[in-house]
Amino acid sequence: MSVIVTKDITIGKIISYQIIVCLIASLILLCFKGYFWALSGFIGGMVICLPNSIFMLLIHCIFDVSSDRPLSSQQLIVSWLVKLAFTVGLLVLAIGVFNVEMLPFCIVILLMWVVHVLIPILIKKHK
Repeated sequence: MSVIVTKDITIGKIISYQIIVCLIASLILLCFKGYFWALSGFIGGMVICLPNSIFMLLIHCIFDVSSDRPLSSQQLIVSWLVKLAFTVGLLVLAIGVFNVEMLPFCIVILLMWVVHVLIPILIKKHK
């Protein structure tokens, strides 16, 4: 999945919207299906949001994007591999340890990916 990082649309905005949508989806699940479904949905959202946050921190803090020189492909690959490993670890933890309900878990994960793709498009259209 590609990440769009420009001056107008930062990954921080995308993560903020993902967290808001995750909380709203969890509240909707709480109202209609109960506590366990809401918790499963919230965990599913965090499985996507937390690795995106780690990726953002790696790109912005460790690799210093404030300088004028562009990031090298090795820096992006290392950041992406850390994000991928963290995502897989959280998936294993959520499914193995927390024993989440799979339907709300997968629905909120898909919702986070949709938000990740649509938010840059929607923000650009409003400008």
